[in-house]
Amino acid sequence: MTVAEQGQISNFFEMNLEQFKKTFFINFIFYIVFFRKLAPILRKKKKMLVILFSGGGSTSYRKNFSIYSLTKLGLVKLTEILSNEILNKNIRFNILSPGIVKSNMTKKILHSKKKVSGNEINKILKNLNYTDDNIIKIYKTINFLNSKKGKLISGKFISSSWDAIYDMKQKKLNQLLKSDYYTLRRKEFI
Repeated sequence: MTVAEQGQISNFFEMNLEQFKKTFFINFIFYIVFFRKLAPILRKKKKMLVILFSGGGSTSYRKNFSIYSLTKLGLVKLTEILSNEILNKNIRFNILSPGIVKSNMTKKILHSKKKVSGNEINKILKNLNYTDDNIIKIYKTINFLNSKKGKLISGKFISSSWDAIYDMKQKKLNQLLKSDYYTLRRKEFI
């Protein structure tokens, strides 16, 4: 599931507050309202996998993308909270960082060159070549999480581009399940 808006590309201190609120609602508050309304249904489900999408600066600084980064960071933490607080443990919540893919958001960024750093533009242009590969990795990650081998993974923040959990051996998967690795804390495997 994904609902997102890039929001105003601007320095945090120069942002239009109404635009900030709109992006905050679309990228974060929407999910809070949605899952609160969905709670009665979730409690009754026998099995469900919910995958949200993040990235876009939730783990690193991106100049002039403060609202997008803030909302996506909040979504990462919300996913972890939902995973731990849902009473029905057959419902799993995970969040994927898909990497850079061709989208309306990337087009908007490329057309906003005056407000976007040259490094950001270069990174996007370089990585757009990997769109097809990134999409394949997204599908592999989703299929893995929906498989018997991935059935216990919940509350994790996974990069479909770099983490390749679908290729992990069982020992590493067991470590992943018992650790804070693939959460905001990102503690390394022991």
